[in-house]
Amino acid sequence: MTSQGSPYARFRRALLTKNPGIILPAAAALERVSLEDALKILVVLAEKRHPRFEKAAARFAARVVIERCLEPWEAHRIFALTQAMPESPEALGLYLRRYC
Repeated sequence: MTSQGSPYARFRRALLTKNPGIILPAAAALERVSLEDALKILVVLAEKRHPRFEKAAARFAARVVIERCLEPWEAHRIFALTQAMPESPEALGLYLRRYC
């Protein structure tokens, strides 16, 4: 461990910057990103309208559906909410947090 702390501590600090250029490499250094942390990343990507948002949104929604064993109607809702995130990232992020 370096003087900067564990990879997770660096990731948590990176999230505070709301800078995808810092957050994404910090997340890549982790062994696993929890659904809740993935949602936090997704909210930042939506706020910044980052080019990687679309793929990240699809990956996040798929993880939620699979890991939470959602019904088809719930899966549809998750995909629709993630697609709409750039319009209201914080509000939709709060709603999606229920599934994390």
